Amino acid sequence: MMNHVDAPRNSGRRWLRAALVALCGVLALTPAGGSSPPAGRAGNPMAEGLDDVAERKGCPRTVVGVAHEDDDLLFISPRVVRLAERKCPVQVVYVTAGNDRRSAGAGSFAARREVGAQHAYARLVRGAKGWTPDPLRVGPERIPSHTLRSPGGEIRLTFLRLPDGLPRGGGAVLDRHQSLLRLFRGKITVIDALDSSRRYDEKRLIATLAKIMEQWKAEDVLTLDFDNVKFGGPWVKDADHSDHGISARYFRSAAYAMRVRPRVIPYRGYDISLLPANLDAGQRRTKATGLVTYVETVRCSPLHCPRPDIVIDTYQKWLAREYPRRHRAPKRGEIVSDIGRAPSRGATELCLDSARDASGVSVHPCDGSASQSWELAPDGAVRPTGSTRCLTGGPGIGLGACSGGAQQTWRRDGQGRMAAGGRCLTQDDMARTTPRLHMSACTPYRPEVVWRW
Repeated sequence: MMNHVDAPRNSGRRWLRAALVALCGVLALTPAGGSSPPAGRAGNPMAEGLDDVAERKGCPRTVVGVAHEDDDLLFISPRVVRLAERKCPVQVVYVTAGNDRRSAGAGSFAARREVGAQHAYARLVRGAKGWTPDPLRVGPERIPSHTLRSPGGEIRLTFLRLPDGLPRGGGAVLDRHQSLLRLFRGKITVIDALDSSRRYDEKRLIATLAKIMEQWKAEDVLTLDFDNVKFGGPWVKDADHSDHGISARYFRSAAYAMRVRPRVIPYRGYDISLLPANLDAGQRRTKATGLVTYVETVRCSPLHCPRPDIVIDTYQKWLAREYPRRHRAPKRGEIVSDIGRAPSRGATELCLDSARDASGVSVHPCDGSASQSWELAPDGAVRPTGSTRCLTGGPGIGLGACSGGAQQTWRRDGQGRMAAGGRCLTQDDMARTTPRLHMSACTPYRPEVVWRW
């Protein structure tokens, strides 16, 4: 949390604007090895290969799915602003209220965060005329939402108002320790909106997010990093806020559940501070403008405003950076799970591996080793390259003498599923309590049953 000083509101705003000018000057001098590299080149091994994050031509209908009311401004805003400038329809969905152990209600910290997000977008979108309350109807639910009137464009902000789970995911005493991470790990079975107007179990939360995106006819979903499994505050190396990672996982699962599936693009969070600066001066000004407007709204009171040096110290390492999480294409012989793991000493992608587990088959970071090379035979057999043993499903996953039986006859569909004996090869998300490789039902369609080869 930022410190406050005794200063009139207008004076605080002048100081913040002066800080913004100074901030852009500081960021422009950030060393980046000569020129600023493209996103993901230096320090991001996943940028080598499949580029599935390029911006579409035209004007895609976009949902930005994040945890808190400043996550989009910190980690995705240059891209969102470019979409808005092109008059593309954009809806930002905030899963939590970001209440940070505080009570909710009119005038609360959580309520100011919502207003701060509205003010930031009104400032960033040229010609914006103001916000109109326009609740979303999702079945029996009415979810708080606002639309921004702007020439030819459509911006909507939607707020689910679930409790802030705190960086490590333990939740606050005031919120009965409810958090997205505890829901994801099965520590709780339901999570309530702060005003108790809505209650979600995991299945209903995913269905609600899918319905929001279907109503919007989303073509692209921009979200946070669903591969990171190290949760903590920005002061913890390689960590990201638990709400960032779990909200991103739920948005991805919701996208997979849709009839017409949008492209899902994850953006890295706190850990981009460790990567080279890669935004130009104009993009940095855009991020700083939105964030300072947000901070003024949330933190300023008639007598208190954030000190400019605190704003600079807190945010400069993120304002100069924007990094999509890039996933490379499988190499010849690899079978790559849609479930990844970060941080990792090697690749984020996880490959089916035939030699590093007592059971004979597991997943490990893709490294090009011989144990990660597979042959997919026309008769449905799947073998380690050069081996006479076959991948075998059943109660467990292993290698066995090739018999041509149902548990060794693998069928692949056009959506990445691998089935044997009527069940699908499944890799649990690495942020689950005890993730494992196993066989499970092929439906519903979800990231855990998707493989690329």
